[in-house]
Amino acid sequence: MGQPLQIAHAVRETLAQKGPELVYWYEVAARSFFVHATPVEVSSLLKTALFEHTSSVVLTSATLSVAGSFSFVRESLGLPPESREILVPSPFSYETQAVMYVPARFPAPQDREFVPRMAQEAEEILTRTRGRALFLFTSYRNLNEMHRLLEGRLPYPILVQGQKPKRALLTEFKEKVDSILLATSSFWQGIDVPGEALSCLLIDKLPFEVPDDPIIASRMERLSSQGKNSFYQYQVPRAVIQLKQGVGRLIRSSQDQGVIAIFDVRLLTKGYGRLFFQSLPPCRVVHEIRDIEAFLFSQGLTSDIG
Repeated sequence: MGQPLQIAHAVRETLAQKGPELVYWYEVAARSFFVHATPVEVSSLLKTALFEHTSSVVLTSATLSVAGSFSFVRESLGLPPESREILVPSPFSYETQAVMYVPARFPAPQDREFVPRMAQEAEEILTRTRGRALFLFTSYRNLNEMHRLLEGRLPYPILVQGQKPKRALLTEFKEKVDSILLATSSFWQGIDVPGEALSCLLIDKLPFEVPDDPIIASRMERLSSQGKNSFYQYQVPRAVIQLKQGVGRLIRSSQDQGVIAIFDVRLLTKGYGRLFFQSLPPCRVVHEIRDIEAFLFSQGLTSDIG
């Protein structure tokens, strides 16, 4: 009877909504309704449940730092002050293996011309890379519009997240070397496609989380109540880490090479843009498509130039 009693207690606590350390929210599906209670911050929980009862804990990831600092993850997870940290450089030579394209003149992400213009440039880039690309989006709206604009304009298979299960879609992407995979959400991390099939990585815009999400809004509100800048101390670091995870899909081995294209001009026009550049791999940044073409030619990834 222990488990049913625990479930009943959790349901009562959630419905009562009396825990100030929790944010309560719900979601509606086609045939179901879910009520959630999520901690606003997890540092105190990790402290009492893990760090105070374990002699040693090792946290490792390729994307824990922001501009070379671990301060965000230390504060978010409540790491003890005596915790030691080490930032190990990448074993890959990004300076020679990749080039990053950020257009110098481009509509802002909220501009109505953003996606149509992005489709034009993506078509130019994908023609030069002969497909072989993963296109990551921050929303299904942008993904679906891009699919509509590109369909029939390129001689390469276009695969779209949702058409098949994730595993089947990745298998097809690897087998059809010249294919283009349009994806969002889970494809930003945890996928491994080394080799020629992924020679170009495109990202629509900086992955800032939606500020009216109940969990995000509650965490930002708590930071603001503490006199902190919730945008710079929460949203920017989380977006940096997410972008690092996305960019990390391209170079998976010392033999990989290719192009990274990020169509968000805020990297160049906003003060926080430098934090993203300081956090990303140290590859050469270019602002003209002809520079992409020159890189591809130098790496033997295209047969002609000009």
